[in-house]
Amino acid sequence: MHSKLETMHKTVYYAVAGLGLELQVPQTFNLDVILPSFTDFKSKFSEEIPIISRVEVSFNELSYDLKEAKLLSDISNFWQDRFKFYEYGDQYLTILKSEDGQFEWSMLSSKDFKKVRIKAASFNKYKENVLTWFLMVIFAQASLSENTILIHASVVENGLNAFAFLGKSGTGKSTHSRLWLENIPGFSLLNDDNPAIRLINGEVFIFGTPWSGKTACYRNEKRKLAGFVRLKQGPQNTLTFMENTDKLISVLPSCSAIRWNADLFSSMTDILIQIVQIIPIANLVCLPNAEAASLSYTNLST
Repeated sequence: MHSKLETMHKTVYYAVAGLGLELQVPQTFNLDVILPSFTDFKSKFSEEIPIISRVEVSFNELSYDLKEAKLLSDISNFWQDRFKFYEYGDQYLTILKSEDGQFEWSMLSSKDFKKVRIKAASFNKYKENVLTWFLMVIFAQASLSENTILIHASVVENGLNAFAFLGKSGTGKSTHSRLWLENIPGFSLLNDDNPAIRLINGEVFIFGTPWSGKTACYRNEKRKLAGFVRLKQGPQNTLTFMENTDKLISVLPSCSAIRWNADLFSSMTDILIQIVQIIPIANLVCLPNAEAASLSYTNLST
C-alpha cells in the first residue's frame, strides 16, 4: 500500500537544449535528490519551450502482458542482463531489474516517446540512477522532432565555440578533453558524455545536458559547434579531414536513436546529414599527449 502523498502527483518541467520535458511525479519525490544532475535545467511551462515529451512517474504497476510483447533487445553494456526492451503493440516496453532481481522499474512509451509512463521501484536497490537513464532515452528519441540529436562525445568550449571528441568507449575522449583544458588557454568542459546537438535556423549548436557520464559536468549552456574530432589511439599523432560520405559514417555510430524504429532512425540520419554538411570533421590518430591536443586545436580553429 502506498500513502496518500505517494498517490498524489505534482507537475515539474525541465528544459534541455531548449526543449521541454514535462514530468508528473509523486508528491513525495524530492527531485533535487532524485535528479541532482537536472538542477540547472529546472524550467517552467512556457509557450516558447516546446514540450517534446510528457512523462508520468508513479508506483503503480503498468498494464501489459509479456506474452504479447516482442523482445527487441536484452543486450546492454550499462545494465548487463538486467535489461529488456520490447515492442508491445504500438508502444515500447522497457524493463530494468535491480541487481538482486527483487525490484523492477518499467517504462511504457509511445513509439515516438512523446507520451511515457514509468513505474518506479526502490531507489536504493539500484547503484545507477534509473530515472535519469530513462529520461536520457526519452530525450534522445523525442528530441529528434526538433532537429536535435543526443550524441556520445566529450565537448570543450571557449565561451563561443565548442569542439566535440568522438570515439569508441575507452578511446580517450575524456583524456583528449583534459589535454585541451590543460594546454590550450580559455577552454572548459561543456559535457563529458552525452551532449545534445541542435540545428537552429541553419546553424549548429551543441548543448550541455544532465547526462555527463562519470564526470559531474551538468551545464545548461549552448555553444556553436565548430568541429568534430574522431579519435583513434596510435603510435604517433596524425590528423586528416574527412569528406563526403566518410563524414556521415564517422559520426553516425556516436548518435542515439533506436535502430528498430525506422522513422526515428531516418529522422536522426536526415538531421545528421545536414550537420555534417556544415561542420568540419577530422580523424585524429593520436597519443595521449599535449602535442595531440595542439594538433587538433591548430587544425580545427583556423
